[in-house]
Amino acid sequence: MSNITVSVVIPMYNVEEFLAANIESVLRQTYHNIEIICVDDGSTDSTKKILNTYQDSRISYVYQENQGVGKAKNTGFKLATGDYVLFLDSDDILPDGTIQAYVDATVAGEVDLVIGDYSLINRQGDIIETVPDNEITRLEKGQILEASDVIYTSPFPGNKMFRRQFLLDNELIFEPIRIAQDLNLFLRVLAQSPKVVCIDHKVLYYRVYDGSVSKSYDARLKAIAEVFEHVEGQGYDFYKQHRSLIETVKYNHVTFQLMKCMKIRDKQLRSEVFDFLIGLIKAIPVELVDQDHLVSEAREYTTVALTSKQQFLSMRMRWRYHGFHKKQFFKNFY
Repeated sequence: MSNITVSVVIPMYNVEEFLAANIESVLRQTYHNIEIICVDDGSTDSTKKILNTYQDSRISYVYQENQGVGKAKNTGFKLATGDYVLFLDSDDILPDGTIQAYVDATVAGEVDLVIGDYSLINRQGDIIETVPDNEITRLEKGQILEASDVIYTSPFPGNKMFRRQFLLDNELIFEPIRIAQDLNLFLRVLAQSPKVVCIDHKVLYYRVYDGSVSKSYDARLKAIAEVFEHVEGQGYDFYKQHRSLIETVKYNHVTFQLMKCMKIRDKQLRSEVFDFLIGLIKAIPVELVDQDHLVSEAREYTTVALTSKQQFLSMRMRWRYHGFHKKQFFKNFY
């Protein structure tokens, strides 16, 4: 076995329904040189009781008052001692062989970031989306890649393994942004020009269901602006030199929030959020947007939104979005 150690950080909050499947998927891994850091973010259900049933010395448990998933991940990261770290949401599942596949990828050199593909699963654990991330599919596997090669892949950390010292050296943690903390971290990671390897292995079953953190439809959608304001405020040379990259990513993710605003039930709030987000899109220099890296359906919806607010927010468009949201567009983002 390799002497590389891997820290698995699992933030948790009232996840008794999914916790056993989550923990057991980590314990089943064929690569055993791991530590499992469970950060209970103020759960009021039987989360702790369930964890206490597992008598494995690799599992550690820490409780904190409810502070949000980002701070829970930061707490786990501070406690991590592994060479590499991966952040696993407590309702998701690691496929068999995932950590071994991650570790095998590090033979390419001092790799800072390893990225794999994933599938969406429903509440019952059934696979509901098997189409691979097209951006990952097109990339060469097992070779050192640059940040610009992977910037359009899904930003959430569940399908990634990070070199811990790289994160420490660059002071990279989850920032207290109301939404899309994962996107914010990913953009800041890439700004530090990491050595990246993509692997041909499904590394995560990502659970999507009503009530999950990623399915929030309210005024917080406007906070997507904070993500890019924070990144751009850092003055990274990488994004100064590659403005097209950041503007294209911004266009895609603001569009994603725009599509989500159709799910806001309150009519006045829905209109207010629409106006704010469409203003962000109009402010993006069109000439800097790489059309080859826009999701085609996103382009279609944005075209309608820019043409007619009434049509975009109509019941017909909202119905179409409901079906589409459960398919490819959601998978391409978070």
